[in-house]
Order: sequence, then C-alpha cells, then structure tokens
Amino acid sequence: MEAIAVRRCSAPSKKPSQVSGALGFFKALESRPSALGDGFKVASGDGTSRGVAALDNTMANCYGSLPSRARMLRFQSENAPIRSYCLCERAPLKGNQSLNFNPATRKSYWGGVMRCSGSYCVGCWSKVRKGHIETTVNALRWASGVGNTVLFATFTMPTGDLQEMVTALNLGWKSVNDLVRTRALRAGLRVGTSIGLDQTFKLERALKKSTHLHIHAIFVFDGKLAGVHVRDLIRSMKDTFIKRISSVAGVVPSREAQKILSVKKGDDALARYISKDVDASKLALETLDSRFKISSSGISFHQLFMRAYDGGERALSLYRYFLSTMKGRKALRVSKVLLELAELHEEELEEEVTEEVLETTSVEMSTEFFRALHLLKAQVQAFELFEQTMLRTGGKLAAACSYPEFLLFFRLCEESMRNERFMNANDWVEAIVDTEIFVV
Repeated sequence: MEAIAVRRCSAPSKKPSQVSGALGFFKALESRPSALGDGFKVASGDGTSRGVAALDNTMANCYGSLPSRARMLRFQSENAPIRSYCLCERAPLKGNQSLNFNPATRKSYWGGVMRCSGSYCVGCWSKVRKGHIETTVNALRWASGVGNTVLFATFTMPTGDLQEMVTALNLGWKSVNDLVRTRALRAGLRVGTSIGLDQTFKLERALKKSTHLHIHAIFVFDGKLAGVHVRDLIRSMKDTFIKRISSVAGVVPSREAQKILSVKKGDDALARYISKDVDASKLALETLDSRFKISSSGISFHQLFMRAYDGGERALSLYRYFLSTMKGRKALRVSKVLLELAELHEEELEEEVTEEVLETTSVEMSTEFFRALHLLKAQVQAFELFEQTMLRTGGKLAAACSYPEFLLFFRLCEESMRNERFMNANDWVEAIVDTEIFVV
C-alpha cells in the first residue's frame, strides 16, 4: 500500500454555501475541520485521489462468491414488478439518512429509509424470517417442556397454473386451519399455527407451470389431545385439504404427498427437533426458511434470484412472473395464539442472559445528499465503501478515517448535515462528482 501522509488543516474559511460552484465547495471542504478532532485530513503520498476502487485486495472478496446486499437491492429495484420492493432501502423517510454498522453482527444497513417487509425482498427476508423463527422456536420449547400436542404438516400442491395453484392453496389451508381450530375448541383447547410457503422452480418448464408449491405448518396446542383424537384429526386434515383443492383447482392432490406427524419426545426422528433448544430451531427453520433448500423438484427462490442476477433471461422472466402472481402475499404467517404461547416460554426463563451491547457506528447524511447518491447511481458504491471499511477496522470510526476514500466520504456527509438547508440534491451531485470518490 502506498504511503499515507497526514497533514494539519488551517482554520475553515468560507462556508460551502457561500462558495460558488462545486469546485469551490470542494476546496472549502478540504479546509473544514472534522468532528473527529482538531481538523486533520489524510492524503496519499503522491497527492492523488485513489477512489473507491483502490481499496486493497483484502477487501475485494469480503462477500465471498455472493454479490453484496447493496448490489442485490439495486438489481431488485430495477427488476421487481412490485413497487414497494423497488423502493425498499432506496426511498428516504422524513428526517436524515445514515449508514450504520453493527459490530455484533458485522453487518451494515441504511437508516432513515423505507423498508417493505416483503417475504421475497432481498433487503427484508432475513429480518422477516428471524422474527417468525424466534417466535416459533419459543412456542415449540414451551410445548416440549409441558408435553402438549404438536403437529408438523406438509401440504403439497400438484403442478399446475401458478395463479390457480396459489388461489387453491390459500383456500385449502383455510379449510384445514378452520378444521383444526374447531376440533381444538371442542376439546377445550386453543391452537397456535406457524406456516411457511415453500416453492421450487424448474426453468425448463413453461412459465405458468414451472413453480411447485407446498406449505410447511406447525400446530401447537395449549393442552394435550388423546392419541385417538390426534389420529382422527390427522386423517380429517388430509381429507379436508384434498377435497378443497379438488373442488377449486380441478386436480386431485396425492394423498401420499400430504405429510402430518404428531411430534412427541422420543417418538421418531422428527421428535428430536423439539427435544432440545437447537432442535426446536431446526423444526422452525424447516417450516419458515426455504431460501437455501436444495430439492430434486427444482431450485429455491434464492437460487432463482441469483441466476436472474447473473444474467439468466429465463430465470429473470420466472422471477418477475412469480412476484407478479404472488402480489405481495406473505409467505410466512404466525397466528396470534402462537405469539401468546411463545410468551409463556419467555416467562418461564429463570435467568436473563445479559449480553454485551456493542455501540453501533453511524455516519449521518442529509436527505439531499442521499438523493444525490441516488441520482448518480452511487448508493451501492457508498454502501460498499462504508461496509468494507467498517469490516476492516472493526467498526472504529477513527480508524476508518485513516483511509483517504472513507475520510473524504465522511467529510462530505458531515458537510451535508451542516448545510442541509442550503444545498439541494443537484448541488451535491456536482460536489460528489468533483471529488471523484465514486465512479459515475
């Protein structure tokens, strides 16, 4: 790496808002003291601007073989047929925006931006699944501890027109859920449900018939059903699902493909899912996280997305068609009763585990500066500069500012906050271009 010279700056002269032209602004910026201390700046030994691309090779592959989250979000914004997906983490909310780094998770994220909470959004799917999985795990642990009835079910649809199959699957699930709730009420019990829609894709098939759907569902009762009642309930659940799908879709699902098991400690292999805390997590993951599954029946949604990202025209067409057909439907659902049962497990914890809270590192910027990054299509470069530098320095802002590119970006963000009432997005476009910090 080239030598880095550190030199002190003189006191600030004019405010950037008083300097005409972006070049004048940049010169004024160079003399502005930073909030980090007594006004210092870092320059390369030869006095040239190195730019984002000059980060050394140790940062080039920090994401492994996957593209960065920022790049996947940009791809989604340009290709998803759902408006909320296109705006996710790209539309500013009221107030200022920020780039943030969590040292505990070693992940970066935008603050002050809209999030869609979509089940298939690359920016939201991890957070959405995490909340659902934690709730399901807690309910399973509680049920396991008191010996209550738990059913694990997989309802599989025959292959057909995707729109028709989605409609039929929703109606089939509603019929089964109504049946289980009715039987539970007759026994004086309540039942909580956690469901996850799983889908696999075959690119070689016709677009409308290239998606295979099935539902994983967990039923957690707040009491124990007798064995004979459980066996009768399982038989009725299969009958109800098959009958409903046949009447709506005109095709008869295979009875062998509908799997419903009563989960008890020591009962069978599936019982091990809830015999220990980690195993309860496995059962919840099986139900709620289908992104990375490898199946003989096709590729997962995440794999479909990555193939589309890599330039597969067929995969891109199927990606768009699937999202258009789903119309923003939730792929994960947890019932109100399950939420209540999950809280029972939390109340039973005898000790609270105190975790060390690490302070989040944040760099704030004005909304106009954020809009300028969007106009220049430089949001991805800004995010990656921030995230890569944070990863390299462990989230230490002072250490991050020893890198010229990051320091320049940090100072720009500082100035945007000082001048948020005086400079609009177009002013910041000129200023950012003049710095040559991003390739635009």
